[in-house]
Amino acid sequence: MVLLSLLLCVLFILPVSAAYPYLVDRADILTANEESALLAELTEISTEYGVTVAVVTVDSLGNQSAKAYANDFYDKNYGATTDGVMLLLAMDEREYYIVTESFGRTAIPDGRIDYVANRFVPDLSDGEYYEGFMTYASICAE
Repeated sequence: MVLLSLLLCVLFILPVSAAYPYLVDRADILTANEESALLAELTEISTEYGVTVAVVTVDSLGNQSAKAYANDFYDKNYGATTDGVMLLLAMDEREYYIVTESFGRTAIPDGRIDYVANRFVPDLSDGEYYEGFMTYASICAE
């Protein structure tokens, strides 16, 4: 009984962690060092605030819209009701989409998405992906 009680106590004090990585670079646009630093930043923010803050890159959306692809990806990998924000960047289509779910919608309501995007999209447009993603992470932390 005591062992079970201790185990439950430990489980309740462990930090929040995603079942799926906060960074998924399928388009392979970041260096290994950039991936490591960005993943550490996203993990720190996600853990500190108890929400998923993620970045996903893909080569192509296939036949889906950026919105549909991003929402499907978020729902399947992070959970449809998990608090969070996820940035999807599709390289072939040169499109991005920001998913907000549960508390993520409160933190970044639809009316603020353009404001958030205007702060990091110029870096993405210039091919400065790491800088753009770090700016996105910083905005999410704000």
